[in-house]
Amino acid sequence: MSDAWEDKDDLAGKLEVGHVLTAPTTVRQAACDIDELREALLWYEENARLCRLIHSEGDAGRHALSEDGGRRARVALSNTGEKTDG
Repeated sequence: MSDAWEDKDDLAGKLEVGHVLTAPTTVRQAACDIDELREALLWYEENARLCRLIHSEGDAGRHALSEDGGRRARVALSNTGEKTDG
């Protein structure tokens, strides 16, 4: 196991027992960023799956992806400090 994962496990243990952290906002923000990225990926996964279908569900997926135009990805990435081309 890498040092980063050991540090994460140590941090999780401290959170569980109520130790005071030096940067709780950073940890909280990282958790929110992960949740936001996960939601965006799940949305894209579902609509990409749908758009491959030939019937009306495929139309719904294609329209959703077309209307989104990558907006969800740009928002999720910009909230994590990542630069995007859009």
